[in-house]
Amino acid sequence: FLYVYYSARGSENESVMRLARFPVVGGHAVPEDEFVIFELRSDSTIHNGGAIRFGPYGMLHLGIGDNADSESAQDLGSLQGKIIRIDVRGASAEQPYRIPEDNPFADDPAVRPEIWAYGLRNPWRMAFGEDGGLWISDAGLSAQEETSIATAGANLGWPAFEGTRCRNEARCAALADAVPPLHVYGRDEGCAIVGGEFYAGDAIPQLRGAYLFGDFCKGTVWAAQREGESGWSVSEVGKAGRLLLSLGLDRNGEIYALTLGGPVLRLAPADAAGAGDEDSETPGDEKGETSGGDDGAGAGAVAPTGAQLYATQCAACHSLDAEEHGVGPHLVGVIGRRVGQADGWDFSDALRSLGGVWTRERLAEFLADPQEFAPGTTMSARGLSESDASAVADYVGDLLDE
Repeated sequence: FLYVYYSARGSENESVMRLARFPVVGGHAVPEDEFVIFELRSDSTIHNGGAIRFGPYGMLHLGIGDNADSESAQDLGSLQGKIIRIDVRGASAEQPYRIPEDNPFADDPAVRPEIWAYGLRNPWRMAFGEDGGLWISDAGLSAQEETSIATAGANLGWPAFEGTRCRNEARCAALADAVPPLHVYGRDEGCAIVGGEFYAGDAIPQLRGAYLFGDFCKGTVWAAQREGESGWSVSEVGKAGRLLLSLGLDRNGEIYALTLGGPVLRLAPADAAGAGDEDSETPGDEKGETSGGDDGAGAGAVAPTGAQLYATQCAACHSLDAEEHGVGPHLVGVIGRRVGQADGWDFSDALRSLGGVWTRERLAEFLADPQEFAPGTTMSARGLSESDASAVADYVGDLLDE
């Protein structure tokens, strides 16, 4: 079978997160024979999570985001902001899944029995380590991206904690048992974490057993490797040169990177990726490069377009339809509009107090650092690089000038 977790269209203003199973015949899935195992409906289209992993004992683990409702992550009566664990063996229409008897909350009537771990914002990708711990790369809000190791019943701390950062002292004190992250990085290194696979190949033996993860915006790929008895070190091992969506393994344990609107890249030894270059690293170097094959796609950085950046960074919250606001105000006619004003939208005092109108330059400055531009704004954007912010501002302006 092929198991797929995807977002489907629901009724108006509703999204459906669906876990489904498809039979595989002759190496190909049969789409018309879809069997739906699990659905979760939400009025939000973001923070859906997205990872399916079968654990050491054959149980299916599914990462589900908080659907932009941060409080749901600590609500044990909700499946949002959780890792759930279910038994899909022998699934039928009458019983699409069963609850494993050893789930941590299986016997607690006040808790959803599917829950295996909780306190997550958007667990985009995850992987099991050799010791059975589940390595989860959880996307942050505005300060830190994190990788944590969870076991059954673990509380990862969101929304009291964002990575190592305490967002509310009283709530943090009440969550003294929250699992701290193994590694965090800030906005200077990227915008959204993309986990995560354990390297098991032969092409780069120095990375064998390392947990590899990356960043969506900068395309950087890092490796977390054991250092001593209990420590870990994290180092950069490559750059995709594009917007990085996911990492995956082939049957030989080699790492591949899925990019937005571009090729699938393979992590290769630096000497192989840069063959013919006098400055290529030797086989003894730990660092690798992403290689796109004959077209050399992984050799140089290709800047994402304003349309791509808008689709990935803005569209989930800001509409280009004048009849529809999203999580944030629509952007129809934003260039030339007074800052902090749009029909049908209540802006924060931080923006209303600025005055003036939006120009492409002002919008780019805001997108690059919302809190610096308007201290106290409720905008939770991560902040774009100056070039990416300018590309988005130009895209919005050009689109609406047509």
